[in-house]
Amino acid sequence: MQNFKIITLLFILVSNLLVNVAKADDTMLTEKPYFTLRIETKNTLYLAKVNGVVVFDDNSNGNMLIAEKPVNYYMQTGLNTISFELFPKREDEFDSANITLSLYVNKDEAPESEKKLISSINFNGKYYKKGNAIKLSMPEVKLDSKNNFKKSNDGDVIVDKAKLKPGVIMPGTIIISQSFSLATPFPKWGFLDGESIDFPLSYSEYTEQMDLWDGKVVNHLYEEYNKIYKLLSERDLDKVMNLFKERNEEYDIAMYYSKGTYDKKLRKALSSDLDKYTLKLRSIDQAIPYISDDKKLLKLGNVGMIYFVNDEETSFTNYEILFYKKDGKWVISR
Repeated sequence: MQNFKIITLLFILVSNLLVNVAKADDTMLTEKPYFTLRIETKNTLYLAKVNGVVVFDDNSNGNMLIAEKPVNYYMQTGLNTISFELFPKREDEFDSANITLSLYVNKDEAPESEKKLISSINFNGKYYKKGNAIKLSMPEVKLDSKNNFKKSNDGDVIVDKAKLKPGVIMPGTIIISQSFSLATPFPKWGFLDGESIDFPLSYSEYTEQMDLWDGKVVNHLYEEYNKIYKLLSERDLDKVMNLFKERNEEYDIAMYYSKGTYDKKLRKALSSDLDKYTLKLRSIDQAIPYISDDKKLLKLGNVGMIYFVNDEETSFTNYEILFYKKDGKWVISR
């Protein structure tokens, strides 16, 4: 009996030790992290990105904007980057531009007050010609996710120094970026294994040979949007959902929903819009291409190519769709 008590006591002690070790290893990065990208900008023409994918683009001719969006479905274990490419209002002039882009993490469904800053880049145009326009960006640092993201020489979140370099979209633009390394609980998203799309990052290069690139890529991708548009016109939502299968499944994982949730959400939204509004497809002339920095994701249009509008054209619902290529075929990813 005494031996049994000793064995039982040892079992309890070991179990408690394992629980405490597990708790020590659990961090905001492993317990359903909720990543968001926040932008604060005025007097700035820009494209703001996470991991090279456009999250915010300026549709207001430089007017003030403060907004925040979830970006779990772009985050990956290892190296990540936030960036924005700025367009001068006049040649080489950014004097009035002011923009801050920040990436935060919180536990899913936790209060806003508990979120932690991971990366932040700032550009103040009045210091641009003096060479210190990004001085207010987050410095190079290591953060300890196990200790409330405090600075630590042993930190597991490694934030690199912010960088400013010439842009790629067109001459005269500049890019401000910051890379950081961390762990996430997410699988490797499908598009990360996609084929490299043969398309220029430079919009100037695209416009110089527009007929060539339209014939090679844009016209073919536009047909994919047209395919979705025709299926929606026929109200064949089952076939539409099949096209969005990978996207919906990855969104469920990224946002911690049960399997099938995003299928239901998208199906319900499309069905409601078909009942209330008029379905539209923007013309090929409006199919401006946006490619991710790693050339894995491509979309057409600075707003959704497929959209719904009411009779008075005062209310719109846009559907932005991003594709990648797999085995030579276009696949909806985001």
